[in-house]
Order: sequence, then C-alpha cells, then structure tokens
Amino acid sequence: MKKLIPVFYKNYGKYINAFRAIPYVRDGCKPVERRVLLSAYEIARNKTIKSARLDGHVIGHYHPHGSVYGTIVNLVHQGFLDGQGNFGTKIGVEPLGAAASRYTEVKLSELTKKLAFKYIDYVDYEESELDPEPKYLPTMIPFSLLGETYTIGLGFGYRTVIPVYELKDLIRRLLFLLKKRKEIVIKPKSHGCEIIEEKSDIYDLLKKGQGKITYKGKYKTIPSKYLVELYSWPPHLTFENILNKLNLSDEIAYRDISSSGKTVVLFEIIKKRNRDDIFNRFIKNLDEAITDSFSYEMNFVDDNYNIIQMGVDDILLITFENYKKIIEKMAKSMIDKYIKEYNELELLMKIRPYLRNYMKNNSIEEVDEVAAFISSELKIPIDTILNILNKYKISKLFKHKDLKEVEDKIKHYTNILNNIDDTAIEEYMEVMDGS
Repeated sequence: MKKLIPVFYKNYGKYINAFRAIPYVRDGCKPVERRVLLSAYEIARNKTIKSARLDGHVIGHYHPHGSVYGTIVNLVHQGFLDGQGNFGTKIGVEPLGAAASRYTEVKLSELTKKLAFKYIDYVDYEESELDPEPKYLPTMIPFSLLGETYTIGLGFGYRTVIPVYELKDLIRRLLFLLKKRKEIVIKPKSHGCEIIEEKSDIYDLLKKGQGKITYKGKYKTIPSKYLVELYSWPPHLTFENILNKLNLSDEIAYRDISSSGKTVVLFEIIKKRNRDDIFNRFIKNLDEAITDSFSYEMNFVDDNYNIIQMGVDDILLITFENYKKIIEKMAKSMIDKYIKEYNELELLMKIRPYLRNYMKNNSIEEVDEVAAFISSELKIPIDTILNILNKYKISKLFKHKDLKEVEDKIKHYTNILNNIDDTAIEEYMEVMDGS
C-alpha cells in the first residue's frame, strides 16, 4: 500500500488538474466550461432556454458531477452566454448572487459562435465520462484570455491565474507575432482602474506567462462638500478589503449609490471640526487602500495532461495553428464532397441518354433491369449505376445541373487549402472588425 498510495494520489491529482481545475492549452477552457458552451451550442444557439434546462443537459450528457449553474452564471458574466433574468451583479459594495436556475434563461452569444463553433463539425469527438465530446473547441482566441474577469483555478500542486484582454488587442498582438503588423504591447483589462505600468511585468505576461500588475482604483473628490465618489478598486480585492485598509472612524460615513451597472460608493466627512485635515488624511489613506498589486501565473494543461506555464504570445500562436488545422480539415472535406458530387453528375449525364432510350420502349418496374441495361451499354459496373439510380428521383435524373457550379466549389475550397494562413487571418480580421 505504501507504494500504491503515492501512485494513486498522483494520478488523482493529474485527473483533478486536467479534468476539473486547469484550462486546456488549445481552447483556454476548463472541462466544465467547454461542456456548458458545447451544450449551449447544441440546444441554445438559436433560441433562449431556461438555465435549468441547460444545466440538466450538461449533467446528463457530459458532466456527471452535480449542478453546473455556477459555471453558467460565470459564463454569462464573462459574456460567453447571453443571459435573461436576474444573474446577479458584481457592482457596488456587496455583489448579489443570481436567481435560481428556473428563473433565468440563457443563449449562446453571437461572439462565442463566431469564435469557437464555425468549424465544430470538423473536430474529432472522443470517449469521455458520459457522451463522446470534443477534446477542445476550435476557437480563434483562448477563452481564458477573454471575458470580464481573470480566470482562476486551484489544482493539485498548481494554481492558475490568467489575466483577460480586449479581443481586438489579442488579435492585433497575434498579427504582430505573425509578422503582419508592427508590435503592439498589450495590457490586461484595467477593470475600471488605472494600471500603473511596469513594462517588464507586461512583457513577462506576454512572453513567460508570469507577472505582477499594479492596479489603482478611480475616485473623484468634491472638496467643497467634503465628499469622495469611489468608482473602482483592484479586481482581486473586495470592498471589505478596502474598508479594512481604511479603518474608518466615526468621522467618516459611506453609502452605496451604485446604479445602472456602475459602481459608486460615496464617502462623506460627517464631523464638523477639522474637516479639511480629516478629508486630506482620508484621501491619502484611500489612495493607498485602492492601490494594490496582483500576481498572475498562467498555467495550462497540455496534450499529455501535464501542467505547463505559457505566455500570452505562445498560447495565441498555438490556438492560431490549431485553427488553421481545422480550416485545412474543413477544406479537404468539402473538396472530397464536391469531387464526389462532380463525378456523380458526370456519370449521370452519361446515363441520361440510355435511360431515355430505355424508357421509350419499356416501363420501369425493376431498377435492377434498367441498371443492367445501362451497365451493358456503357461498360460500367452495375453497382455504380444502381447507386446513381437509387440516389436520385426520376425528376432529378433528367434535371439539368451545370457542372461549372460544382467546379467553382472545388476551386473555392482548393484555394482555401492552398492559402490557409491568409484565410485564417482574414477570418480573424472579420471578427476584430465586427467586435
């Protein structure tokens, strides 16, 4: 047992990291997130449905680990699902939770469809815990780099904390990496704060996947009324953290006047004596309380289920290369489809005169007899003739169809196949321009 327990414990830890806690390098999703998005594509890509129904679909088909409603709520807040109803709020001094899943509704967002599901039919499915599922979503940009709040995961011996960026910035950075544009140094989202820039840390996140970002919240002073309006604080801190740092006395009161999706906390000097001193001291303390650093450590699961630390640049390139492979697979599949159709139509054109001639003198009662007649005339295997006759109705057998239309399709997808990089970049540009 002493030898077996460490092995089992290690295998269990590897399972937790790969299948529960750490995002996968090819799409930036944790398994539960991928399963929710896949399920939303399957049953909620064109219509809004009850969150409880989506929750049940995920549990029943992909994720046998209990309710995933918390993940659904998070994906709504991140913008990957469109939500209707009370999904809670993160504004103000005390974030509010979402209503129960039976009271809210969701739909896959248009952005998510464009980013990750255009070529979903060309991803291989593999056996999993319940139904077969794709190992990754063929996304253009890793989901963990998008959204409204950073991705965090606590695994077995590892943690991951991944910053989020603007979609346009990520695509611009990718275009630089592909030598299509001049360099643009991108920063994580500010979350309504000011980023006190340290270029070395910004670069470390891009190159190494590890760095420290210092955020400073924003506020406005109204000295004539001894008021301060606080609008934001570092994303990793709660308002309770801020209060603990401020250690307010009974000289200062605050109230939450947040509304319309905007945080506003009003501080007021309520003591009448020495108000200027109290006000100035409070401003200094507030400045310190809402300035704080946060360390990011970008860990992902690789194809062998190992944990690797990776910078923004590398994961953008991995995702791009993966996306190109999916486009290549799609193009080859479509070329095969239209070549087959072209060959069938060519054969159909050869068959038509003999079929007409047969029908002038005979009634068609047995398809096998017709096929045997045409086979003997054209010296083509009878099974090939039967396949065409059984596939097309009589009306379609004689309906004219221009082969050029099919030829153009073959040329179109051949051009894509021969210009994969340009095709992929063009699609990225379309997403960037439309975002």
